[in-house]
Amino acid sequence: MPRRGENIHKRKDGRWEARYKKGIDVNGKTIYGSLYANTYREVKAKLQLKLQDLASGFVPVKERYTFRDTACLWLKDSQLSLKGASLYRYQNLLNTHILPAFGNQHIDELTGTDINAFLATKLVSGRVDGKGGLSPSYVRSIMLVIKAVLSYASENRMCVPLQNKISKPQVIAKELPVLTQNEQKLLVNMCLTQIDETKVCVLLSLYAGLRIGEICALEWEDIDLENRLIHVRKTVSRVSGTGENMARSTLVIAQPKTIASFRDIPICSWLVPMLKQVHDMQRSSFVASSRAGFVSPRTFDYRYHKLLRTAGIQTINYHGLRHTFATRCIEAGIDVKTLSELLGHTDASITLNTYVHSSMERKRDQLELLHQ
Repeated sequence: MPRRGENIHKRKDGRWEARYKKGIDVNGKTIYGSLYANTYREVKAKLQLKLQDLASGFVPVKERYTFRDTACLWLKDSQLSLKGASLYRYQNLLNTHILPAFGNQHIDELTGTDINAFLATKLVSGRVDGKGGLSPSYVRSIMLVIKAVLSYASENRMCVPLQNKISKPQVIAKELPVLTQNEQKLLVNMCLTQIDETKVCVLLSLYAGLRIGEICALEWEDIDLENRLIHVRKTVSRVSGTGENMARSTLVIAQPKTIASFRDIPICSWLVPMLKQVHDMQRSSFVASSRAGFVSPRTFDYRYHKLLRTAGIQTINYHGLRHTFATRCIEAGIDVKTLSELLGHTDASITLNTYVHSSMERKRDQLELLHQ
């Protein structure tokens, strides 16, 4: 509650107003300024910051920024510290979801209540195509971008920190799809029939755990057939443009996001003859491409799903091959530390929590042991 002498009061429209002395006019009359917020705590925090600014002689270049203004400045200042793919993803989240809701709103008027209501709506009906809500993990990504913009605004004195907390959407851990032993055999047999660049790359993901971006960026010079090693040093990423072309994006060969993703992976001995066969047939320097230049992840994913349909296997996203590789490694007794290095994870806990789970087949087999 306001105290006497604070110059803070609640208005008839429900908002809180704080008054402060801006100075004295030529007639010696005190000039007052006003600050507004939805809660007493927020307006008090604004008042304290304003009084500190006046005492230190700080004068903001622009009194009020919209969320759009602030987001643009944040993206511009983040270009050097963020990877191109991350910058593109943040820009896409802003343009698709955040700016249509908050773009024209002044940054100092935004409250935690507003943001929580917005995030709750996205969970129910946030899809652009109107077919329901977004996943909790996707909504959490939206929340993180909003918090980053607000943090930037606070650090640069465009607004005061939010007083009411932004609630994180609860993410329910889901088991990623994994090929059964039988499905894996069907897919391998399909790939061994008339081997080509797509089939051999699918086998590399299934038996080496490569991501689709790493597969598309993989060149023959990255494969040491004599020593049976794959040197993972790059990936295909989508990055946003610069300057006037900032809204446009393009695919580029880039370094992996983390140091751990730079790794050497042993090649199964039975895959070596197939790699040699595809290498002798190809003219492209890229393993997954039969033409000059790399193939896009979207195109390669299309080829992969066509392969699944031909083999009569349930739809499973390409990352499911990596997940299958991790699961089979655990089932074979490979320790988590080694598997974490093979997958390129920065922490072994990521391997345990994200990729490794027992398949239903494995669970049944383990329970049967109780009766032996």
